[in-house]
Amino acid sequence: MILMTIELKSRFREYLTQNAKEIELDTEKMAQDLENIVLEYLSNNCPEGGCLI
Repeated sequence: MILMTIELKSRFREYLTQNAKEIELDTEKMAQDLENIVLEYLSNNCPEGGCLI
C-alpha cells in the first residue's frame, strides 16, 4: 500500500509538472487525467479480485 501511494504520488507530480499551464485553464481535464492515472495504475498492479487502497 505504501509503495502504491509513493508511485501514484510520483505520477501525479510528473503529470502536474508536465501540464502546469494547461491545468490552470482546465481543471475538469486535470481531474479526468488524474483519474485515468489511478485507473491505469490499478489495472496494471492489482489482481482481478481487487486491491487494497
